[in-house]
Amino acid sequence: MKQRVERTASAPPVTDGDEIIEIRGLKKHFQSSTGLVDQLFGESTVVRAVDGVDLTIRNGETIAVVGESGCGKSTLAKTLLKLHEPTAGSITYRGTDLADLSQSEMRPFRREMQMILQDPLGSLNPSKTVGEIVTAPLEVHGIGSDSTDRRTRAVELLERVGLGADHFNRSPRQLSGGQQQRVGIARALAVEPEFLVADEPTSALDVSVQAKVLNLLDELTDEHGSAMLFIAHDLSTVRHIADRVAVMYLGEIVECAPVDELFDAPKHPYTKALLSAVPRINPTDRTERIRLDGTVPSPMDPPNGCRFHTRCHELVPPPEWTGTQEQFRRVFTFRTSVLSERIDVESLRTRASQHGEDVSTEETARLLLEEVYPGDPHDLPAETYEVVWSVSLALVENNEHDAKKMVRERFQTPCERNQPEHHYPTRDHLVRCHKHDGN
Repeated sequence: MKQRVERTASAPPVTDGDEIIEIRGLKKHFQSSTGLVDQLFGESTVVRAVDGVDLTIRNGETIAVVGESGCGKSTLAKTLLKLHEPTAGSITYRGTDLADLSQSEMRPFRREMQMILQDPLGSLNPSKTVGEIVTAPLEVHGIGSDSTDRRTRAVELLERVGLGADHFNRSPRQLSGGQQQRVGIARALAVEPEFLVADEPTSALDVSVQAKVLNLLDELTDEHGSAMLFIAHDLSTVRHIADRVAVMYLGEIVECAPVDELFDAPKHPYTKALLSAVPRINPTDRTERIRLDGTVPSPMDPPNGCRFHTRCHELVPPPEWTGTQEQFRRVFTFRTSVLSERIDVESLRTRASQHGEDVSTEETARLLLEEVYPGDPHDLPAETYEVVWSVSLALVENNEHDAKKMVRERFQTPCERNQPEHHYPTRDHLVRCHKHDGN
């Protein structure tokens, strides 16, 4: 494992002139037509895959970007390399902003910026031999005096990644998944890039092969002095390879810190939830699993304020709240159910009257609370319980308008109203969370 050094956090980082890439306000939005009518009339929905990312990558460092599937990690990687055209923002490489460069203008930079793709077989041309695949970037960038020299270089690379000359004339389909990924690594390193992007390079491999590929990437980037952006959805795969970790949620980076600091003292509730799912061998290191409510919202309609607030287990209550934080989280979950219009009052009424007797409004409202409220509402402060009870009665009386108005007005959180600012608990640790407002 490479020697870790002090790193800077993202946006705005503490810099010392050692930056290789600086990303500022990077956005990548896609237009998505939802149906035939939209296509006919030219109407579309914007998918905010990457939505205002700031990140600094320094010479020789490995920074991991982690998060759930669909949070924008791979889009960020491809936009950074200009495989997707950015919608807004800047990508500064060694003082040159790449964001507005054409593909032909980008060609001189391709040698210095290479990518290892997630699917090893899908990224290799099945009509080419391993040797042709590895020598292709050498030919494109004019490296090597002739074909013999390039072949020699390719064989040396294959040997360096754990293959050999006997693999040179084989087809990619004749190799195992681990061997295919090693070919992909050899191809990416053939031009000795200064910056490498590895997009979940072990996710398609057997567990027995994953550690070998991770160790190989760590050794080779250290040997070549390359910086690397390592994309992963599992935090357990990055601790031994990364210098820093950036946690991404719904197109934004919510926390970024040196790897040991992030594992030992996470600040953002989403990071804490991800870490709680990492398997620990030592029983004393295990923490209670944090289970997040719901799924990641659609990037076509991200929530207002902090984008994580719809699933957060550490919601910030309003100043006038007299209960506990856990009680507020439960009340807010009830609020979300009311606003979502997923409560089937008629079904509840039918179940309550299954013995053929008429059921009072109050009895139906009690059943609604038992079904929808996550816990015992009688534990709430008296004034809060009265509001919850009034909302339940309004729903049973088919007065959804008043029910929604009550929960909107009485159960608000700053997390849904305002976007969190950048906070720095320590010099190199960035977190975007309202819990740290005023700190």
